[in-house]
Amino acid sequence: MVFGSIKNSELYFPLSGRISRALKFLRETDLTKMPEGRHDIEGDKIFALINNYTTKNADGAYPEAHSIYTDIQYVVEGSELIGFAPYNNQRIQTGYNKEKDIVFYDAPVSFCRLEAGMFMILFPGELHMPGISAEREEGVKKVVIKVLLEK
Repeated sequence: MVFGSIKNSELYFPLSGRISRALKFLRETDLTKMPEGRHDIEGDKIFALINNYTTKNADGAYPEAHSIYTDIQYVVEGSELIGFAPYNNQRIQTGYNKEKDIVFYDAPVSFCRLEAGMFMILFPGELHMPGISAEREEGVKKVVIKVLLEK
């Protein structure tokens, strides 16, 4: 897991070419004007999912993980908490959905607060629980960039 400000994102360009291109997309694109939905950057290798939603209470939420995609979660407007936990043989809550590349776990998490201009990189297998309210529910505009593992 990597947690930081988009202003310092060049520090993470060496992680991979695809992650570098995804972070550059976040830095160079006016995301405030982009509509919700999927926006291809490099087809299924790198694509952005733009969402507007209201944060929720953590009660009843479960952390998720992915097998083939790295998530770069970037807050455009608003703020939220994202729960995080390293994988450590936690109990599976729901089975793996291959089509959506997602599995949910029953596991405790630690929280990081993401505010506008901040991002979190979550690699395959790292458990995360996004969209959680900090002090109160609030509206958030967020981009999740899906980056296919490079081989």
